[in-house]
Amino acid sequence: MLEPLVRLSPLAPFVDGVLSVDAAGIYKPSPRAYQLAVDRLHLPPPRIGFVSSNCWDAIGAQSYGFTAFWINRTGAPVDRHGPPPRHVLQSLAELPALVTA
Repeated sequence: MLEPLVRLSPLAPFVDGVLSVDAAGIYKPSPRAYQLAVDRLHLPPPRIGFVSSNCWDAIGAQSYGFTAFWINRTGAPVDRHGPPPRHVLQSLAELPALVTA
């Protein structure tokens, strides 16, 4: 399901691969779901950037140790059930300046 979406997106040239928890039957915010990225990328959690439009998802990733970027297009309040995402952006367009700096 994700592969065609990425392939047809203008972001496609910047995406090296797609991970999905669906095939593994593990769902976020289970730590095992985030571990899939650590195993695939062979990187420690702080070296992995995690981008989501869902605050709860960014909080789960931040709790696991990823560098979380929450795309908060609507100005919603931060959920209270974990550490806030490291970065809260209004638009995905803000992301390149943060990851290339």
